[in-house]
Amino acid sequence: MRGAQGGVAGAPVAGRSTNAYFNSNERKTAPMPRKCEGITAMAANVTPAPVPFGAITVYRLVQSVDRSFHAVSAWNARRVTRKVLNTLSNRELDDIGLCRGDIEMIGI
Repeated sequence: MRGAQGGVAGAPVAGRSTNAYFNSNERKTAPMPRKCEGITAMAANVTPAPVPFGAITVYRLVQSVDRSFHAVSAWNARRVTRKVLNTLSNRELDDIGLCRGDIEMIGI
């Protein structure tokens, strides 16, 4: 059976895309949704939500505990490093470019 344009029904016509969305190498944009008529946008007045009582105090307390923990951890790492360096002989310290007086300055 022949189509209206002289081709076989169901067969693609040469030079034409089989998809209605694309036509001769041009990409068409999808249809945009219609805007609602009669609806006006309201101004967005955003007020900050109230903070629960004591939340800031708890936050600052947690921060101070965290800072204290990190300070103690750093102090302990420096202490362990100095302790290990003190066990080395003068020759071993010289090999790594230190002298006994430099050990106390490490990690300050």
